[in-house]
Amino acid sequence: MLAFLQDTEDVSELRALPTWKVHRLGGDRKGNPPHPGAFIRTEILEPLELSVTAAAQVLGVSRPTLSSLLNGQADLSGNMALRLEKAFGVRMETLMRMQASYDIVQTRTREKSITVRRYRRPAASTRQPIRRAASSTPASISVVTRQIHFSHGGVIGCRRPNS
Repeated sequence: MLAFLQDTEDVSELRALPTWKVHRLGGDRKGNPPHPGAFIRTEILEPLELSVTAAAQVLGVSRPTLSSLLNGQADLSGNMALRLEKAFGVRMETLMRMQASYDIVQTRTREKSITVRRYRRPAASTRQPIRRAASSTPASISVVTRQIHFSHGGVIGCRRPNS
C-alpha cells in the first residue's frame, strides 16, 4: 500500500486525500509544501518500484517530461495530473491543489521583487460622465438589431427601424 495510505482502511479515501496528509509528507519544517514531483516520486513511483522510464511509458509521456516534473524543474499541468489520476488513482484535484500551494509559497518568497502600485479610484469630482450618442431609435432596439445583424455574419440586410 502507498505510504500515505498506511493509516487508511478504506481505499476510497484516496480520492479525497486531505491537505494535511499531503503537507506532512514533505516540504520543510517551516510548513512550506513540497513540489508535487517529490510527492509523486516518493508516494507513487517508489512504492510501486517504477522507474522514471517505466512510469513515463505508463503515463504516455516522454521520459524527460516526467523527469523534469519529478525533479521539481517543471510545474504539474492539468494534463499530467489527469494522466496520474487515471494511471494511479490519485485525484487530479488533489495534485493540482498541491501545485497551487507550492506556487503560492514560491511566489510569496519573491514578493518584494514584484513592484506594482495599488490602484486608486479617481476622486468623484474628476470623473467624466459617460456620454451616450443621441439617437432617435431606442437603445434596446438598436442593440437587438445589431445582434441579429452580427449573429448572421452581417449578411442579412437588417436595418434600423424608421422612427
